[in-house]
Amino acid sequence: MYHGHQGLTDLAARLAEVWESGSVEPAEFIATGDEVVVPVRLHFVSRSQGNTVTANAAHVWTLREGKIIRHRAFQTKADALEAAGLRE
Repeated sequence: MYHGHQGLTDLAARLAEVWESGSVEPAEFIATGDEVVVPVRLHFVSRSQGNTVTANAAHVWTLREGKIIRHRAFQTKADALEAAGLRE
């Protein structure tokens, strides 16, 4: 688990060790109260072997006073929606 600005810096450094490049493409933004569910498509290229990895995932971002206070990642949109108190 990562916390604060330093946590994000640490996470970025760790990802850079493993992945040569990558992108996260949001499919939609589903707002519910102070949370936003974002299904995404991930595209990453392995640093060690150059393999491309593509996958679906979903993020839940919690906001307070215009700032991100929490981020959770899930393997499926359904899991993310459930975590945010919604259903597909």
